[in-house]
Amino acid sequence: MSIRIGELIDSEVSQLLIDFTDRVDRAEASVSTGVGTSTLRDITYRTNVVIGILI
Repeated sequence: MSIRIGELIDSEVSQLLIDFTDRVDRAEASVSTGVGTSTLRDITYRTNVVIGILI
């Protein structure tokens, strides 16, 4: 299993994120990365592809 920029995350990874994270976790990740919470939610639920970010 790998995560590649420009592709959807694996369905297994998606299910793990759904089961073990919530909106508070996405908000904290958003602050840390500068990626919007809605983008993180979309990636989690596989409605958007993984994006590349510079940290």
